[in-house]
Amino acid sequence: MANFVKKLSAIGILMLLLLMVWVLLIKPYLSQWDSKIRSAERMQNKQAALIALIQDKELLQQQFRKISNNPGLSEVFLDKKSGALADVKLQRIIKQLVQKSGAQLIQSQLKTAKTKLKTKTRLKKTSRKPADDKSVTVKVLLQGDIRSIYSMLQQLENYRPLIVLSDMQISLPQSRYQPKKLSNTAYYRAMFNATAFIL
Repeated sequence: MANFVKKLSAIGILMLLLLMVWVLLIKPYLSQWDSKIRSAERMQNKQAALIALIQDKELLQQQFRKISNNPGLSEVFLDKKSGALADVKLQRIIKQLVQKSGAQLIQSQLKTAKTKLKTKTRLKKTSRKPADDKSVTVKVLLQGDIRSIYSMLQQLENYRPLIVLSDMQISLPQSRYQPKKLSNTAYYRAMFNATAFIL
């Protein structure tokens, strides 16, 4: 009976030692390897995503070069040699089309995005366009009868390089002595943003 108790005690002690070895040595080691495996998998996923992003960028660059070398599609853009003078070129195009239509150009102004820069004392505003900006926008205000405005819009629609219009408003000015009177000869005012793209 005493031998049986001793054997049982020895088995119990052995099991306890094995449990301690598992808890103190084997389990942390396995957890560490599991953590390393998961970290390696995350790194592999990030690398795969980065490779896919680089491939997408290269594909987009190839497509852009293809467009750049296509004479038919390149007519849609302002000449890349325009550079900083792209806004002046667009304003000149708008002025020519307005004059050709018989309307009168009141204002043509470059529209720039203002970037706010935080400083310790105040917020500074800058109206310089980013160097990598591939578009230029001019705010246009003109007046004319409905035929001349329609003619000018039709010319802009068919013009190359492509000029995209947005935020258009057409109104009939009203004075105190002359009420609004809708007619083909009445003078309307048209205001819109004209955007051209640089290749």
